[in-house]
Amino acid sequence: QKFIGTMEALVYVNWTNTILTVITLFVLRYLYQRLAPKVNNWDLKGKVVLVTGGSKGLGKGIALQLGAAGATVYVTGRSTGDVTTPGTINHTAHQIELNGGVGIPVQVDHTQDDQVEALFQQIQQEQGKLDVLINNVIWIRDDVNQKPPFWKQEVEVWDAYHTVGLRSHYIASRLAVPLMLNNEKGAGKYDSSRGVIININSPGADYYLFNIAYGTTKIGFERLSKDMGKELKNEKISSFSIWPGVVKTERMARHKNTWVRRYGVDLDQQGESPELSGRAVCALLNDTNNLMKRSGKKYWVSKLAREYHFTELDGSTPIDIFSIEFVVLCMKTWIKYKIYGNPNQ
Repeated sequence: QKFIGTMEALVYVNWTNTILTVITLFVLRYLYQRLAPKVNNWDLKGKVVLVTGGSKGLGKGIALQLGAAGATVYVTGRSTGDVTTPGTINHTAHQIELNGGVGIPVQVDHTQDDQVEALFQQIQQEQGKLDVLINNVIWIRDDVNQKPPFWKQEVEVWDAYHTVGLRSHYIASRLAVPLMLNNEKGAGKYDSSRGVIININSPGADYYLFNIAYGTTKIGFERLSKDMGKELKNEKISSFSIWPGVVKTERMARHKNTWVRRYGVDLDQQGESPELSGRAVCALLNDTNNLMKRSGKKYWVSKLAREYHFTELDGSTPIDIFSIEFVVLCMKTWIKYKIYGNPNQ
């Protein structure tokens, strides 16, 4: 009996020490993330980057941050106009110039292969190379949040997502690789890559979101990233995806109440800016020695912010969507909605 009592005491002490150690490590990690010096500036001068679908939303945010890092950024889209008109590739290119980069708008309908081919011919003629391709363009209908079951949706919804989305990513990647092969190839196993292809993805690849056509397209993006990473490994071209959380794009802002009602997500408090994804891209590209190691994998923007210590534009640290803090905020927002009908009351 005495032996058993002694063993129970030892187990209790060990469990107590384990719990205290875990809590201590968690606190130290939290303090390190909060107090570590922030890095929001990168040097990508001389890099030639193509961002598809860059007139607004995530594509625009990424393009602007690449411009701030000094890159030459080609921006595609269908919407053109005066440089003062938001939502056009001309406006994005002008903002890139104001940020210190070189912005080149090219009107492209990504359903038309001849226009896409002409785009890459233009880059070849003007730059002689391509360092980075950001596959961002995707067709999303404005009523995507209405979520009718697939048997009540037009087949055109499936075709649109897979044409301006999965197929357009494939076509752009196929045309980008020959230009990247013009770049110098490192000698070592993990020397900096000669080219990078980044597919912009979302939680819709892992969880049901919006509709079946959207989800299967996002799953396709992930498969594309992984398989291209495998086939491009020997060519020293890296292919991977980044996953933003809930992003405060123009379209999302029009559906703020839907996100509160369904998911308890208040965009103003829990949403990421499009520029945060741009900073994630810049941080990854600046970490040249690890680009090949990252090939074929996926990376959450909020986790990259902690790894590379970059912030939102206002200096705040983005909330990890897998954190307890995010879950608590969702519950708080949802309860407020149920009581007041407005999360901001």
